[in-house]
Amino acid sequence: MPVAIVTGANTGIGLATAVALARCGFDLSLPAGVLRGAAWATWRARLQPTPPGWLDLALNVPIMDIARAREELGWQPRHGAGEPLLELLDGIRDGAGMPTPPLEPRSGGPLRVREVLGGVGGAAR
Repeated sequence: MPVAIVTGANTGIGLATAVALARCGFDLSLPAGVLRGAAWATWRARLQPTPPGWLDLALNVPIMDIARAREELGWQPRHGAGEPLLELLDGIRDGAGMPTPPLEPRSGGPLRVREVLGGVGGAAR
C-alpha cells in the first residue's frame, strides 16, 4: 500500500491533501490531536454519535506484555489480537449494533437527521 507524508494535515491545504490521499488508498498516520479534533467536530455537527472521549479511551489502551504470565504460569492466550479487530471490522461492515446511540445501526442517515431532531450528540456534558 502506498504511503505519503503530509505535514500540516490538521488544517487548510494539508488537511485537504490528507483527505484526498486517504480516498486514493494511501495509509495515513495522523497525530492524536488531529483525530480528536475530527472526532469532536463531527460529533458536535451530529455527523456521528460517538463523543471524542471514546477516541481518548481507545488511544490510551495499554499494550500488554504476557511474557511473565507465560514464563511463570505457563499461560497462553486463547485468541490473538487480530481476531477481535477483524470481528469489529466485520460488525461495522455488516451494520451490527445494539440499541444505543453509538451502536444503533439504523441511527444514521443524511447527517443523522433522527439524532438532530432528538437532540442526541448535543453539547458535551
